[in-house]
Amino acid sequence: MQIIIAIHVMSVIAIAVSGTAALILQPEKDKKLVLTTRIIYLPLFVSGLLLALKTAHSQPILTILKIAVALAFVALLEISFAHKIKKDTYENRFGHFSNSFLPCRSAGHYVNY
Repeated sequence: MQIIIAIHVMSVIAIAVSGTAALILQPEKDKKLVLTTRIIYLPLFVSGLLLALKTAHSQPILTILKIAVALAFVALLEISFAHKIKKDTYENRFGHFSNSFLPCRSAGHYVNY
């Protein structure tokens, strides 16, 4: 059981480091880190499932809460990755002229690109 806990904790630390680095680094370097973060999800979910099965009978509400928090964390991280990728693609397409389109978007007008 201690090995599973160690794998789980190391996976959380690795996701925190690689996810933060992927959100901070330049667009050319972040794709590998995003992929690394997504690969680290596998041991995190497997170890989390094993730990949840072990504790579900004694603390069912806390187990459900932990699973919900973990899924929310992963969802927020993926949403952050998607926003960064979309922002980087938009900036690469339009360069420094992207600020001139902001008034149109704030007025509710959207342009199809």
